[in-house]
Amino acid sequence: MRTVVISGGGTGIGLATARRFARAGEHVILLGRRAEVLHRAVEDIGSGAWYQIDLTDPDAVQVLADQLDRVDVLVNNAGGLDRREVAPGVVGVAQTWERTFALNAMTAILLTEALLPKVTAPGGRIVHVSSIAAHRGNGAYGAAKAALTSWSAHVAREHGPHGITSNVVSPGYVADTEFFAGPVNALERKINETMVKRSGTPDEIAAAIEYLASPAAGYTTGTVLHANGGAYVSW
Repeated sequence: MRTVVISGGGTGIGLATARRFARAGEHVILLGRRAEVLHRAVEDIGSGAWYQIDLTDPDAVQVLADQLDRVDVLVNNAGGLDRREVAPGVVGVAQTWERTFALNAMTAILLTEALLPKVTAPGGRIVHVSSIAAHRGNGAYGAAKAALTSWSAHVAREHGPHGITSNVVSPGYVADTEFFAGPVNALERKINETMVKRSGTPDEIAAAIEYLASPAAGYTTGTVLHANGGAYVSW
């Protein structure tokens, strides 16, 4: 039985990923900011543990790391948009970018760095959840996800010799997640951008994560797996 740590594990892609690992008999640990959501998630999957934590707080992340004995799989899924109001002008620009980078890059960086001494070597798997926005130019959010992708390659290079892989899953539009909200016509436009003419599902993204976290993926590292229905093509 492997120990699988999933940040942002209470809803959407994180919860779908937790279900897959739990069904495979793995010990799942969910991390997030909302205790009630995490509690429901663990009840939903029928096993595992959860920790309420602010992953942008280095001290809190270190306290968590000190409580764990071993990590076989780390899924950095936490992220999103900070929808709080910002000040006008350049001050607001600074607030937006700082908050967005904290949520979408620093959460993964801090958690990974804190847990790396506990990651199984050889055999450890680190998977970061990015976004199609990283490849299409989407302001602070896209830039933060692009930074995450570049940093994942750094982790792969540094820890590959020890048998630890680091990869990225980059989803497109995925229905049934808290991230996507807005006018119906905007969501329809996202669907029309795909080749398959539908949205993705959390479980489809979870399947991609599960593969990259599997023992079979030991020769796959430093890469990006695009799961977007053909809305963005890379080769």
